[in-house]
Amino acid sequence: MASACGADGICGRCSVELLQGVRNVSLQTPAETRVMRANRVAEERRLACRARVAGPVEVTASYW
Repeated sequence: MASACGADGICGRCSVELLQGVRNVSLQTPAETRVMRANRVAEERRLACRARVAGPVEVTASYW
């Protein structure tokens, strides 16, 4: 997935909502939480550039 910050995890623009397969995604790290708060990303979303996927997932993104 494209990212405005080059996948450095600093801008929050790649946030996605997980629709299915939540258990196939890595746990949110403290660094991801800080970036999300600083960029006013809703708690139920994840940063696509920080989340590691280990199986099937379905997501939706608000601006793609």
